[in-house]
Amino acid sequence: MSAVTASSSVFGRNARRIAWFLLVLAWLVFLLPFSGVDLYVGVPLSGAVLVFAIVSKARRGAKAGTGLLLAALLVSPLVYLLGVAIQARLAARADQADEARQRAAQEAIVNDASAPTVKVSSADLLFDYHANELAADQHYKGKRLEVTGKVESVSVDFGRPLVLLHAGELEAVYVRGLSADAASSLQINQDVTLICVGDGATLGTPSLAGCIVK
Repeated sequence: MSAVTASSSVFGRNARRIAWFLLVLAWLVFLLPFSGVDLYVGVPLSGAVLVFAIVSKARRGAKAGTGLLLAALLVSPLVYLLGVAIQARLAARADQADEARQRAAQEAIVNDASAPTVKVSSADLLFDYHANELAADQHYKGKRLEVTGKVESVSVDFGRPLVLLHAGELEAVYVRGLSADAASSLQINQDVTLICVGDGATLGTPSLAGCIVK
């Protein structure tokens, strides 16, 4: 074997090792719980390995780089999807933890009878948000509210009770956080007084959270 041939063989083996290393590195990147790393680092690495495998087969014959090519084509997508599933699971857990902390904070405000309480009707709450949402947020959002109004509907939203309080013609205030027992005891057109935490507004519609019936 000539020196040139031996050198070429050694280079080929080293190149394959590097390609396998990069492919495994890409798989590890796919599994990292960091958004965007898989697309901006893992995918280019896997793509580079795929190109190397194709070039290797073209230059050295049908059998060259077959394992690498199959791994890049078949295993990489599976590892990528596994990484996506892991990220989605972790994100869901983080959202649940944030929601639990938020509910606990709202319950603490609602159950603190000594806290300053803003009394308002559902109609006035809607009027204030329509008049100036920023000013209304400063006055109501995150505050302990005593809200009076007439029950317009009782339904279920994503598995949790959702009550609408009548606030005007074809308009209402959203009430969330009521227990299933409390919500099921309400009747349409019933006058009710709720202790809640102001939760801002979405598209001009006020929302209340952590509510209990007074």
